[in-house]
Amino acid sequence: MGKKFILLCTFSAIFLFIFSCSNQTVYSSEVEIPDGIWKSKEAAVFSPELTDTIQNYNISLSVTNSDLYRYSNLWLFVKTKSPDGFYHKDTLEIYLSEENGKWLGKNKDDQWRYQFYFKKQIRFPKIGKYTFEIQQGMRDLELPGINKLSFELLKSDK
Repeated sequence: MGKKFILLCTFSAIFLFIFSCSNQTVYSSEVEIPDGIWKSKEAAVFSPELTDTIQNYNISLSVTNSDLYRYSNLWLFVKTKSPDGFYHKDTLEIYLSEENGKWLGKNKDDQWRYQFYFKKQIRFPKIGKYTFEIQQGMRDLELPGINKLSFELLKSDK
């Protein structure tokens, strides 16, 4: 009986460990920018469907750029549409490189992926589909060197 009990406890602990480390990602999507040239009138669109108005969430964005990008910063215009048609607009500036020109983020195949939190600890007041439209807000009508934009909605621990 002792061996069976130890075996049962071991399997129970493994089972609890695996299922207690559940994935916090609710929605994840990536938009490739055609030819690596982000046009000012083109938006990356993300549309998560939400079913929980009590849960706190974090929104993470990632920008993937190449050496063709000639600025250290990037302005973004984010338009959020709620299920009931309400719009909210945000303008944000992110830095993709240090002052000395060294790119921030993770390097892979001569591209750098920089991830940051757009919003933290937020609740969505309505159940349904939310739409996030993200446009580049630089003065250039065509912005070479931006290859991908990623959006991730995560359950917050708090």
